[in-house]
Amino acid sequence: LYIGLQMSRTIGYAIFFYTNLAGILLLTALIVGRWLPYFSYRQSGQAWSGSHRLVTFVIVSILAVVTLPAHAPTILSLQFAAGLLYLGARAHKPIRQLVKEARFYRTA
Repeated sequence: LYIGLQMSRTIGYAIFFYTNLAGILLLTALIVGRWLPYFSYRQSGQAWSGSHRLVTFVIVSILAVVTLPAHAPTILSLQFAAGLLYLGARAHKPIRQLVKEARFYRTA
């Protein structure tokens, strides 16, 4: 039920504004990024400690890489770049924390 509510809440943007593939990818990532913390909470019974903004940024990046060969002009458009830049700016703290806590192993 929750994902249906998130879809109907987010798809309102697509109804009122012209949406191309870039907008659909951004809205899909937003829906899934909001749904994953709820799903994790429902499965484990504990609050999700991750950042939904980071998840949204990662999902839209993966979707962009997957759809790039078929729809390169749309993915390389200014509209998509602006959306990706906005999501990256919103997720800058979790990205910085992730890089700070990452451990890089050296191979001998």
